[in-house]
Amino acid sequence: WQQRFLFKPKAHEVDALNEEFKTLIAQLETEIAASNEDLSLLNEPMLTITREKAIAAWQDSLAIAELKVICAEHQSITDTCTWVRKNVTATTFDTARFKAEHNDLFEKYVGEDETKSYVQKATKKI
Repeated sequence: WQQRFLFKPKAHEVDALNEEFKTLIAQLETEIAASNEDLSLLNEPMLTITREKAIAAWQDSLAIAELKVICAEHQSITDTCTWVRKNVTATTFDTARFKAEHNDLFEKYVGEDETKSYVQKATKKI
């Protein structure tokens, strides 16, 4: 965790963060952009901002995951969160089993593999 966020910080979306934090980040970015100082001196604070944004985004994702674990099989935690899930079932056809059990029907309805040839018109470059 520390190696990912403290030594190799990545910029993350800050949409899920509170407004005070977003305002502070925007203010600092504006001050850095408007500064007449040697911008290389501002590299360390900019890396710190980037690191803090990444850590905050990670903590936000972790908190959401923890809420989902707490929610477990239930649809919601009253007045806190909801987590809508759907059970999706899919019907698949077991071709190998059908061929093994009913080879005569399989051979009757399965066609021969057919190779198709296509011609591509060449375009001339001018």
